[in-house]
Amino acid sequence: MKEISRLRFKFILYNMLVVTAVIGLTFCAVTYVVKQKISSQSSLALSQVAAREEHPMIFGALSQGQLPYFSILVGDDGMVTAEEVEYASLLGQEFLEQMAALGMEGEEAMGILEGYHLRYLRVSRPAGHMIAFADTSYEDALNSGVIAYGSLACGGIWLGFFALSYIFSRWAVKPVEESIRMQKQFVADASHELKTPLTVITANAELLQQKYAGISAETDKWLEHVNQECREMRSLVESLLLLAKNDGGISKKKDFRRFSFSDLVMEKILTFEPVFYQAEKELEYKIEEGVEMMGNPAQMGR
Repeated sequence: MKEISRLRFKFILYNMLVVTAVIGLTFCAVTYVVKQKISSQSSLALSQVAAREEHPMIFGALSQGQLPYFSILVGDDGMVTAEEVEYASLLGQEFLEQMAALGMEGEEAMGILEGYHLRYLRVSRPAGHMIAFADTSYEDALNSGVIAYGSLACGGIWLGFFALSYIFSRWAVKPVEESIRMQKQFVADASHELKTPLTVITANAELLQQKYAGISAETDKWLEHVNQECREMRSLVESLLLLAKNDGGISKKKDFRRFSFSDLVMEKILTFEPVFYQAEKELEYKIEEGVEMMGNPAQMGR
């Protein structure tokens, strides 16, 4: 039924809108907290390097080839020297001077050199400025991993909630579906039950009008009113039948069985014999014996 399909669609849509909002907000909050935590750890490590405390290897014990951190001293005369002698030959004097220039140009004492994946901290010293640098490649990779795996996890959770919403939508709308089905079944049954007697009444009313027409103007008016109401009622019943057929569900396959169609036709024809008798006409019919069919005899008879 279209009504149930639309109701289920709305149920799933509203559920998933709420789930998407909750998952999205949670993902953004977790990503922001993790990013800030990683950034604060990197800044703390730089502060320890600048304070000449025990030099921690940022994010754990990494090999020197990854350059976890290094620091340089920029003298008042512009002379650039590496604080870590073991890195001086590895980095090269030209690279150190380039980093020193970029670190001194920064408006803030701490910042990030995006093009070099380096975080710097500039500290004043009696002999000039000491600039500590930390490699942010691991930090960037960690942030990217959090985003990538977090996105996969959120996607999996979203799909799980979608599947649950789809399953529960059937259970949620089942009472409504049953109510609508019973309502439509009632309309269909009532329309079928009314059709046959209404046809007989209409035929009798037309016969009365033909037989007693002209007795008086008042009688003609009453008979016309009866016929008019019969026609309107018949139109209403036919509309109800059409509506019930379009909505479907008048009969179900489980109600189908083999029955004698010949007997059913004979039974319904006999209903109209009084109408023909009153009209002084003879009802002729020829029904083939032994005709059977699969279906719902009650519905076919209506």
